[in-house]
Amino acid sequence: ATIIHVTAEEYKNIGEIMAEKSAEFSRAGKKMYVIPEGGSNETGSWGYCQCFVEAEAQIKADKMPIEAIAVASGSGGTHAGLLIGKKLTESNIDIFSINVCDDSEYFKNKISAIIAQFNRKYGYRIQLDPGDIAIYDGYVGGGYGITGSKEVELIRRFIRQEGIVLDPVYTAKAFLGLENLIDQHKLPYKNILFIHTGGLFGIFPQSQLFE
Repeated sequence: ATIIHVTAEEYKNIGEIMAEKSAEFSRAGKKMYVIPEGGSNETGSWGYCQCFVEAEAQIKADKMPIEAIAVASGSGGTHAGLLIGKKLTESNIDIFSINVCDDSEYFKNKISAIIAQFNRKYGYRIQLDPGDIAIYDGYVGGGYGITGSKEVELIRRFIRQEGIVLDPVYTAKAFLGLENLIDQHKLPYKNILFIHTGGLFGIFPQSQLFE
């Protein structure tokens, strides 16, 4: 494999760089398929679209009074897929996320773009209303992948109380945000389903924080 390194400044335009490299290799006779950051595109969104369909079926079967689903947003695909599932099933369950990098405006644009691409590629006509994309900002902390004392304490507490391991990059920051929003009465819901989206391998590079 050939690894191409980019600077932090170049990474801001990583989509364009990947497209350029794909075109370059295609001209050389290679068959290319670009997997974007986080697999977050119209194809990848099918995964969490199906996740929503399965979750809603379980919620209905068990008569759980779930009003909203919350997730972490790192590249937008999870939120986009869940929102597509909600729209296609015409569900009353709301979707919102807590971003772990960038800001809410970035993710609103990214999620809108993924859904627009989904419509074009698969022939759907999903319409987004104002307020459909709900992102709660303010919990990025020191930056993407930078773990603070609050995240460390939450991970420890969650393991002790629930036996569930949150990761320092995604789920810990998102759940910390969710707890804060609940404590400050900023959410119009009584029953929220938080989906643990993985990321456990992020624990190992920062294992010294948990010794």
